[in-house]
Amino acid sequence: MREAAERALSEWPRFESVVGSAEDTTLRPRGVIAWVWNSRRTAGSAFAEALERFLERWGTDHISVRDTYRVREQADKRS
Repeated sequence: MREAAERALSEWPRFESVVGSAEDTTLRPRGVIAWVWNSRRTAGSAFAEALERFLERWGTDHISVRDTYRVREQADKRS
């Protein structure tokens, strides 16, 4: 994703891409940051439900992280 952002935003003179963890990104006071992450539905269509079953069986860490998807789904329902 960082590489895609660098290609898309390379003409913006104030755009800066920093490699590293959040603690090492050299953020400055009054700076601007964009958070980007993937989110997906886990139910509601045959595809979403089949993908969930596939990931439960074959995903290396899916079961330990899947509850984080529910937070987004609950937030969507409140909007």
